[in-house]
Amino acid sequence: MSNALHQMTMSYSPTEDRLLLRVSTTAHDEHQIWLTRRFIKVLWPALIKGVEKQSLPPETVAAPTTTPQVKRAVMAMQHNDALQKTDMTQKHDEEKVNKPSTDKPMLATGGQCVPLNTGGMRLNLKTAENLQVGLNLNEQLLHAFCHQVSSLTQKAEWDLTYTVGDANVQAPVGEQAVH
Repeated sequence: MSNALHQMTMSYSPTEDRLLLRVSTTAHDEHQIWLTRRFIKVLWPALIKGVEKQSLPPETVAAPTTTPQVKRAVMAMQHNDALQKTDMTQKHDEEKVNKPSTDKPMLATGGQCVPLNTGGMRLNLKTAENLQVGLNLNEQLLHAFCHQVSSLTQKAEWDLTYTVGDANVQAPVGEQAVH
């Protein structure tokens, strides 16, 4: 996919027992990709590692006072902040859609998460049709993608408990918060 990302939506199909990722570009090209439970289980740790790199500067990670609890709290705060800036209420834009890869959704069989020098992550998805779809996800889109995966795996009842950080963890009162 070489055009700029226009819209990214995800839904759960009970019939297929899969997540359907729909990605459209500014040129109105659309790619539909099935994400299975098995694929999500492999992908999630790489996504969280990317979120952690975005949320925590290397000097904070290396600091002896940075506990796992602090990391989770910072990640949760930044996740919530990114989601507040994201509109996930819009339905997928169906106008002038050109599906250059296939008419049917493709099955994701592999993937790679590559950090971008400008921040964010490039998510490369390999399909059973031997096609590759690459998504450049800035910090906000990465958080939105993780949120969609987390929400939909709960809806699917896949027994996967995925969260970004720990929303219940709060910075101790009177102590300096890590930014």
